[in-house]
Amino acid sequence: MIWLLTIVLVPFATKLLTGYEHHAVGVHALRWGFYALLQTVAAAALFAIARRMASHGLEAEDAARRTAAASGWQSYGTMLGFGLSIPVFFATSYGWVLWWAVPLLFARLDRFRRRQHRAADG
Repeated sequence: MIWLLTIVLVPFATKLLTGYEHHAVGVHALRWGFYALLQTVAAAALFAIARRMASHGLEAEDAARRTAAASGWQSYGTMLGFGLSIPVFFATSYGWVLWWAVPLLFARLDRFRRRQHRAADG
């Protein structure tokens, strides 16, 4: 239900971003921070759903553990990127850079981790 609530609220949050002309840093931070909070909660809810499915054996039979681990890293990157941007928006208007930079960093770290794991195995 929480995930569905975030989906319902995203158009409202998007309208806040595009519909008004306030140049004050505090107003800017609240509008963009609300959007980032919704995205953080949505990513956390999807991560919790995926973990619950995995713990109860509800995923597809051919789903590999590596896929689950990779999606975990992807979720961590998304949650951290949006979550860290919220306080950054109160200092600067460029907190949105974290939305793509942190997930990209997590993807590279995951790739490095998998490469190290393969090297240790073989």
